[in-house]
Amino acid sequence: MSEQELKLHVPAHARAGIAKELTQQPVTRVRLHALYFDTPSRALVKARIALRLRQEGRKWIQTLKMPGDHPLSRIELNHPRPGPTLDLSLYTGTIAGEALAQISEPLGICYETDVKRTLRSVRTRQGVVEIAYDLGMLRAGALELPISEIEFELLSGHVEAIFVVGKRWSRAHGLIMDARSKAER
Repeated sequence: MSEQELKLHVPAHARAGIAKELTQQPVTRVRLHALYFDTPSRALVKARIALRLRQEGRKWIQTLKMPGDHPLSRIELNHPRPGPTLDLSLYTGTIAGEALAQISEPLGICYETDVKRTLRSVRTRQGVVEIAYDLGMLRAGALELPISEIEFELLSGHVEAIFVVGKRWSRAHGLIMDARSKAER
């Protein structure tokens, strides 16, 4: 599956306005706890691959993301898991499996995130966009970094929809473009 999204940093001064605008319509709230995997030499990050196990409510989902066919597109493969156990055999016979076969070092947890996500969908003339506002923490050993970001993901329609919505929210709230992944941070 391919996803198309625009991710922006939400500076501290914009958080209250974002929360207020989001909740003017019905929202869904969910707590997300994720474990991100890589090798000691960061081979997955170098290959632009993200591999995680994430608890979404009571469910565990294993996700692999890697570059898609254009800069705003990523391949995203999601698999339900019975618990926080990684299963690389899920990618056998896929492009992801081929990429993982190039990794010779063992995988381990390199960082984790704990996030409260607020979700809402909006409709534009160009399509339907899901807005996901994440507030939380990224932890890697003793290092802790705050997470304050908003994603505009295309659910249906044309990719322009994410730019229409993203541009409006960016102008209204002073959002900042930050193309770095959590692993890069």
